[in-house]
Amino acid sequence: MRERAIGLKQRTREDLIAGQRLEQPGWSDAELEPWADAKQQFSPNVLIMYDYDNGSNVDWQAVLGRITCPALLIVSDPERGGIVTPENSIALKALVPHLEIAHIPEAGHNIRRDQVARYMAVVCRFLSEHGVETAIGTG
Repeated sequence: MRERAIGLKQRTREDLIAGQRLEQPGWSDAELEPWADAKQQFSPNVLIMYDYDNGSNVDWQAVLGRITCPALLIVSDPERGGIVTPENSIALKALVPHLEIAHIPEAGHNIRRDQVARYMAVVCRFLSEHGVETAIGTG
């Protein structure tokens, strides 16, 4: 991940946008431009948390087990770049029994960009079911 982040930072904004436009033809400029900006601003140093020898590993099982509020995990298709596998979802659900898992098909890692309407429908429904009014339509 670190090498990928460094590689993205070394590309020009225009090159990032052009490359991502080819990979994700459904994304609008309103999505591509901030995505490219974020890639250039991202510090690969934050990825140290994934190093097994960093000395500050978090006991995620203990942390997740303390979640008591409604929780939503939106997952996509691993074959399209989604990072949460069905096995990961099952393991998370075991740690957080009240976790709601919503699969959005035909989406990759950037679920909200790949399937905007489906993503918004899931989020708005979840919020509505938990008493939160949204001013955003589900499109």
